[in-house]
Amino acid sequence: MWRILLIIGLLPVIAGLIARQVARGRAKDEDKRPLQGAPPAGELAVLVLRAGGSEAEVKAGSAVLPTISGVLRVPKEVIGARDAVSLGVAVQEAGLRLLGAREPEPVEMRIRVLVFGAAGPAFSLLIAVFAGIAMRGALGWIIAGLVLIAGLASLLQLLTTGVELRAAALGMATLRKTKPAIHPSDLDRIEEAAQAAAWRRALPASLVWILP
Repeated sequence: MWRILLIIGLLPVIAGLIARQVARGRAKDEDKRPLQGAPPAGELAVLVLRAGGSEAEVKAGSAVLPTISGVLRVPKEVIGARDAVSLGVAVQEAGLRLLGAREPEPVEMRIRVLVFGAAGPAFSLLIAVFAGIAMRGALGWIIAGLVLIAGLASLLQLLTTGVELRAAALGMATLRKTKPAIHPSDLDRIEEAAQAAAWRRALPASLVWILP
């Protein structure tokens, strides 16, 4: 029976891993080259925020757990880059902040899911270690329970990824309204990258550390 539970728990984890890898695979070689006329990702995020009515400051930092207020954190490896992939991440993050201002409930729910994904499996692992020491005969059930928690976190993150996709669409729509000095074909590439960026958090943060 515990083997069945193990398989059930693994399915959402595998689905999240595949979704993230597919999104990564969309990036072409030219998408990783600087775009002519494009500002750095951090400046582009500011442009989108101001166009959307937000006065939030943009700084480099971890974007594993986004917020709907305060400083907008853009990954440090992205904030100064000008390639389509990095610009797409910036637009998506800025779009999520704008969406949070307009529709806080779904964004707050998404953030709670991300927090659970970051803490739930890790906390369960700690409990499993102590349970394994106390009940060695139930090791299979303990592992199955641990995987089920990870699977639940993965499933919830997959089900709420729609919020991130909406944020990417809002960010791009806001950017296009500013009529930036970026070639239309490059804007299309940034839009594709923003949609792909929405899947960056398809896997719980606690699993990203151990999965590629």
